[in-house]
Amino acid sequence: AVGATGGDAAKKLDMARARVERAKRMDAKRKQQEGEAVVSSSPTIPPVHGAMKCDAQRNVAYQRAQPLRPISDEEAKSILKLRRNVEDLTKVLPTVMKYTGVHYFLTGRSLLGWYRQCGVVNKADSVDIGIFAADYKPSVVDVLKQAGFTLQRTQGKQENGLWMQFLGHGAYLTVRLIYEGDKGVYWEPLWNIWDFKTPHMKTLKYSSYGLKNADVLGQNFLVPAHPEIYLTELYGKDWNTMVDDEWNWWSSPKNGGHALQMEWTKQQWADRTYDKFADSLDKWVTKSSKKETATKETRDDWEKQMR
Repeated sequence: AVGATGGDAAKKLDMARARVERAKRMDAKRKQQEGEAVVSSSPTIPPVHGAMKCDAQRNVAYQRAQPLRPISDEEAKSILKLRRNVEDLTKVLPTVMKYTGVHYFLTGRSLLGWYRQCGVVNKADSVDIGIFAADYKPSVVDVLKQAGFTLQRTQGKQENGLWMQFLGHGAYLTVRLIYEGDKGVYWEPLWNIWDFKTPHMKTLKYSSYGLKNADVLGQNFLVPAHPEIYLTELYGKDWNTMVDDEWNWWSSPKNGGHALQMEWTKQQWADRTYDKFADSLDKWVTKSSKKETATKETRDDWEKQMR
């Protein structure tokens, strides 16, 4: 009787352990399917649960809405190369960014390409990400450089309008800080970096948003919790059918405010520009704070160097 009782106890213990293991597996599966909530350090960002995936039917609808136009073999090869480079950068970015210790998320054309067509916007040459200013650490730049990225351009400062562009894996990585404005509104900087005489900055304003995990080309990314609201505020109501070639990055945003003129001296330009090209600033900025208008030749030369 004693042996039977001991055997029953052991059997019950094994059954209890099996239930615990089964519950763990079910919980792990649920987390994989639904994603984990991520909360930024900004106190106004609520946690949002549930994983997100792109909608293949939305992609089909977008493709059908696009006008057909003939393209040359050379243009087709160029578009395909750009797309592959951007996809490669997208796939490697989470591995690099995990060492920064900051929350980053898809924005702009990268969010549009993923949500609208499960991929990359045609002719896109960059991956666009945002980082909340409260989360940002200057060490982000060091981590990217150590990973083989080169800093190509930078505008603004961390406290007001920081924008950076890196080059790596054959594509650009554009990083914008996202700032918290009044009444729960977020804003991000948009710089007209080719206006050499007087640089301008616009503020793109968005309704405040939380963040969700999403499957982007097989990688785990954060995205705004309600992409349609974000995309509508930036691109307008026809974001899911618009013709990308008709979009102008400076004048087309629907949520852009008035451009603010920024009067910078040569040293301020140099502080916001990749050091390799600082000397060429003498071509259009005098040693005093007075600006000189860049000639077309100087502008073209600068653009070629920056690329």
